[in-house]
Amino acid sequence: MNNLEFHTPYIDRGQAETLLSRSSEFDFRKALRGGTSSCILLDEYAILYSKIFTENRNEVKEYQKTMELVYCLFSQGKKVAPILGYIRSLDKKGIENTSRRKADKGKDFIILKKAPGKTIDDMKGYDQVVDKVTERLSSSKKHYDEIVDTLLCVLDSELKPDISPKNTIFDSKEGFSLVDFNSLEKKPKKDIYIDPIAYNEEHIGKFLRSFITQKKFPNNQMRQMYLKLAIREQQILCEALLNKGVTELIVESAVSKIEELKSPTLTKLYSK
Repeated sequence: MNNLEFHTPYIDRGQAETLLSRSSEFDFRKALRGGTSSCILLDEYAILYSKIFTENRNEVKEYQKTMELVYCLFSQGKKVAPILGYIRSLDKKGIENTSRRKADKGKDFIILKKAPGKTIDDMKGYDQVVDKVTERLSSSKKHYDEIVDTLLCVLDSELKPDISPKNTIFDSKEGFSLVDFNSLEKKPKKDIYIDPIAYNEEHIGKFLRSFITQKKFPNNQMRQMYLKLAIREQQILCEALLNKGVTELIVESAVSKIEELKSPTLTKLYSK
């Protein structure tokens, strides 16, 4: 494993090398995620094969700080999937993936702790979507309180989460988890005013929408049946946000922009 840089502060280096060797047998083109990243699951780990770094050393330092911040939240019991380490190539060849029989230029090897459960977008059909939301609603309210607390802790840090349905995972026993923290939020200079209401509204809006499926339903009757469940879940989330000190103005504004839930009979989704 020449010309590779290992940064594995939260996983044994030998284990990281084993995962790198095992993952080389997989075709990442058929993995769970597309775009600039591909992902496979090995045991209790999630392996990302992604372009994270360029030759800019500041990017490396920033990512190492991201890892540190995420792991700090994880060690405090917050519901995040920590980044355990990475391996990157120090030459232009990249890390070889034997399933492609060539090196994948510019790609890096990221090791995360696998978050238990599945996302709403993992569900293949209407019945599975309804069953998943029903399962979430039947679980402990503590799960909703914990993920809201986690979100607010993330927003209070320098982390910039990629909040979306594919990154909000649920397990009936462990509850919800947020995954995918690939960068730090660029903080403005102290003399530049940033409206905290607009800032938080944007992220809270993304958070609320991450619980809603983007799948198309076969007919309006099925869609309305799903929306009843989705609205009930949004009420629980909004109540948890209010209980954590988020203002009614922010919650109401964030909810009003969720196109999927707009309804003539719907006045407010939140309750005190």
